[in-house]
Amino acid sequence: ILNRYKISKRKATTQILNPNDSVVSTTSKVTQEIDSAVEAKRIKEFVEDIDEWREQPQNFREFVNEILTLLISQGKLDKELNRYRISDLEKKVLEAAPEVVAMKLAESDYRCYIAVEAVEKEQEIQKLIDENDTLLQLCLQIHEQCSLGKEVLKEI
Repeated sequence: ILNRYKISKRKATTQILNPNDSVVSTTSKVTQEIDSAVEAKRIKEFVEDIDEWREQPQNFREFVNEILTLLISQGKLDKELNRYRISDLEKKVLEAAPEVVAMKLAESDYRCYIAVEAVEKEQEIQKLIDENDTLLQLCLQIHEQCSLGKEVLKEI
């Protein structure tokens, strides 16, 4: 919906004010007028930046109306005269939400634990596979030597 109405989330530029900027010189009336003019210009720029930041799109009311209609159709809001309130069903959902989140976290922790155990088991199986390959190679070498009629000696 944001893209449909071309609403951008743009932040205003920030201005950093230094303590020295606000010091008013009391040496002469001319310098005081210059300082106040500079300060007025700085305040005017600041106000313009705020106005630009708070600028609403032309179709903002239509956008808000569509969002409210969508929330009402989903049953998340109830319309009473010219006001909106969170529906009772939604309140119950919000009350149950912490319990649901806690259960989901516990379930994800359990799944993480199971995954760690599975990885450890897979590493053990991989080690056994490597040992079996080594033994198979040794058996093949012994068989080859026996088939050629050579003696196979085992040294202890």
